[in-house]
This record gives sequence, C-alpha cells and structure tokens, in this order.
Amino acid sequence: MSDDFNDQFEEMQSNPQAPSTLPPTLTLDDLCSYAPSRACIYLPCKTMWPNASVDDRLPPMPLLDASGNPVLSKGKVMMIPASVWLAKHRSIEALTWDPGKPEFIHDCVVVDGGYIDKAGATTLNFYRPPPDIKLGDPAQAARWVDHWRAIYPNDADYCID
Repeated sequence: MSDDFNDQFEEMQSNPQAPSTLPPTLTLDDLCSYAPSRACIYLPCKTMWPNASVDDRLPPMPLLDASGNPVLSKGKVMMIPASVWLAKHRSIEALTWDPGKPEFIHDCVVVDGGYIDKAGATTLNFYRPPPDIKLGDPAQAARWVDHWRAIYPNDADYCID
C-alpha cells in the first residue's frame, strides 16, 4: 500500500460535526407498491426497492379501519410499516411501457402486451416523455452548417435535416 493511499484514507474519516442522517426527501407520493413482487417502485426513476428499504427510509403509518379512522389498541394508534401502508393504499397490479398513456392507467391490466379491463386494477406506465427541447438561435449555427457543406457538399442539407 502506498503512502498516498494512506493519506487519502485519513482524509476520508468521518466528520464528527456532520449530520448523522440524510434530509427526509422521500415521501409516500414517491412510491407505489408492486403487488406481484411484494416490493415498491420509486417513481422518479422507476426502480424497484425492497420493502425493507422503504421501511428504513419512511416512518410507520397509522393503521386505518374501513371508514378511514385510526385503529386503536390500548388507547394508542396502531402503526404499520410504510411498505404495508403502500400495499393497502397505493398498489399496482401490472407494468407497461406505452407512450401517450398516463403514468397510472386505471381499471385495466396489461397481459402479453394487451389491455384487459379490470375494475379497480392499476397498471404503472414506465414510459417517460422526453424533456422539452429548447431550440437555439439558427443564426449561431452558421459555422457548423458551413462545415457540413464543406465536408458533404451534395448531402449536407439532407444530413442537417
């Protein structure tokens, strides 16, 4: 082991004044439960998270009865893991990739690439539309266009289009 590595290692030791936890940026709205895998999907990047990871990052939620009231036990509100709350209140049954459809497609499931009507079911659409493209000033592309015309005098306009 070189001395350089040891020096870098010493610099990487923890800072006692640094905060011990990350800021709470995750919310229940960032996730949904995927019933077939008993895992959750982190919606901003559409990745699977094990339920344990969700429960590590989110606090327990109150258990609610059929009327939406908290269930009490010995005078205290009963709590359930966040992943269980998501499974009960924000669960999906199927996944698809379908441009033009909303993120959550309600009352149907996708089977072998086709939609089947199923009241109460929800399919998550993994399609993400491209970001808005802001076009630049065409006058500023003159050098680039001239370059293409010099290299491809007969095909430059076709290539640029």
